[in-house]
Order: sequence, then structure tokens, then C-alpha cells
Amino acid sequence: MTMRPLKIAAMSLALACSSQALAGPIVYTVNQSIGAGGVTGTITTDGTIGNLDVTNFVAWNLLLSIPGQSFALDQTNSVVLSYQSGFYGPANNDVTATAQNILFNFDGTDGGYLGFQQGPYSGNHYWCNATITQGFDCKAGGQTVAPISVFSAYEFQAFRGNVVIATAAGSVPEPASWGMMLAGFGVLGATLRRRRAAEVAPA
Repeated sequence: MTMRPLKIAAMSLALACSSQALAGPIVYTVNQSIGAGGVTGTITTDGTIGNLDVTNFVAWNLLLSIPGQSFALDQTNSVVLSYQSGFYGPANNDVTATAQNILFNFDGTDGGYLGFQQGPYSGNHYWCNATITQGFDCKAGGQTVAPISVFSAYEFQAFRGNVVIATAAGSVPEPASWGMMLAGFGVLGATLRRRRAAEVAPA
């Protein structure tokens, strides 16, 4: 009989912990230094955890900058590009998300690529992460930012390993999750009190 409340408490806690990944869109903050330039702003996904496809990015607002130049990208004037096996569009194992971060594996072996660019294949106004050299914009093993329309005018920063490129703006449980956790702890506490009382009761 005493195991049932414990199971309920455990289930409540498990649901509370997993609900963050199912809570809908996640807004991630971008603050990347790339050479003398960088990228700042936000990226919003549909909440997918694991490998990301271009379709999982629902909105973005990014300011690209190099000394003396800047350009703003959002979903109305630009596109998301991913890369695998010689073409753009599908997911690749180098772009992943958790509830807290978006990561890119710069040591990946599947031709990983993630870029935000004004128009597909335009070569204009872009930020990209790549494991292999892209002929028209990106260098291998790092991030490239080019807020202007000249290929040679960009900044590059090399990276190794699986690197956080964006962090969730609010990595805390939502009110419903807090409620479930508190209920779980309450049931757990009541169960422990009953056990203790049963142990000290005279035979």
C-alpha cells in the first residue's frame, strides 16, 4: 500500500521534468563572437529536442556585424539552410537541441552545416556554422559571419567539438511544471511521514 503514493510521486516528478521539452516553441538567445565581428539576437524553434531540421526553426531575429558593417536577418528576409550529403534542407547529426541549448558539432563527419542567409544561395548577408568548406560562403570547422554582399568581407572563428551556439532565454520550468513538482514532493513527504509513524507505533 505504501508503494502506491511513491509511484504517484515519481510519475509526477517525471512528467514535470519531461514537460519542458513538450511545452511548445523554445526561444534561444544568440551571442556569438566571430573574429572581430559577431552575431546577436534570438532563434525560435518548434520545441523539438534532438536533431534539428530546417523546418524546426520557426522564427529568428539576428544582427550580423563586422567592424563598420551590420545587417539584420529575420524570417521575412532570410532562410535557414542545413546541409548533408551534398544538398540543402534535411536534418544532419551536427545540429542538435536540448531544452537549454542549440549545439553544433564542428568535428562532425556528415558534412554538417547550419546557415541563416538573405535568400538561398545568394552569398549575401549570412551567418553559418560548417564542418566542411562551402564554395560560396562558409569555411570549414567554424563560424563565418558576413553582413555585406562581398564574399571576401567576413569574419571567421574556428571551433572544435560540440559547441553551444544559442542558449534558451528562460531555462526554468513553467508554472504547470512547478505545480506538478510541488504535488509530487507533497505526496512523497506524506508517504514518508506515514512510514515514520508506522515504525514508531507500539506493536
